[in-house]
Amino acid sequence: TNVPTITLNSLTISASCNFTAPNSGTVTLTISTSFSVPAGISLSLATDGSFRLINITLSSTCTGSILGTVNIYSGNFGSATFTNSGNLTLGSAAVITDGTYNSNFTLSSGSTLQIGSAAGITTTGTTGNIQVGGTRTYNAGANYLYNGTAAQVTGNGLPVALTANLTINNSAGVSLSAATGTSGTFTLSNGFLTTTTNLLAVTKTATTAGANSNSAFVSGPLKWSLTNTANT
Repeated sequence: TNVPTITLNSLTISASCNFTAPNSGTVTLTISTSFSVPAGISLSLATDGSFRLINITLSSTCTGSILGTVNIYSGNFGSATFTNSGNLTLGSAAVITDGTYNSNFTLSSGSTLQIGSAAGITTTGTTGNIQVGGTRTYNAGANYLYNGTAAQVTGNGLPVALTANLTINNSAGVSLSAATGTSGTFTLSNGFLTTTTNLLAVTKTATTAGANSNSAFVSGPLKWSLTNTANT
């Protein structure tokens, strides 16, 4: 399918397919409301080997779901980028990749990434939901939600100084891969967050929600800075 630079309201991929650009150069496919790639389905962008690049952008109003694979081609003539500015859910087997090329992934400030992979998100290599070979940008101002069905690690892609929200919603548990701080909202919807020397630091400007001694809790050290007031 030849794809020009265009904004679509909705895009659902029901069978594996390859999008190409009609001419050489770079085009951008923007999706404004909904985007879906089901399990077992692959969406390939400009993988025909021609001198073309297709960027894909989920706008701030877009709700996306990837349970299968999105493969973004880049060559020696440039790098394509997958940008999420909306709310993107990545299933346990979902992968955004580029084969052996150097495509990029960008998570914008204010966006939300729901992470299903047991390996979380990583900055390099071929583990986790994001596996592009170029630059992986995980904004500290984005919201991160871990909701896998098996035990997860956060991965080294989770920013260590979050200014937005961190949510744990995994009954099998999530383990911090590095010491992490948050000044946003830390929510334990379900399951537990395991910390070690990789502790979680909740600043005095942060808020917490959902903690329950039976089903949602922090297992390990937690650093919690309290506001210095008469009621503390």
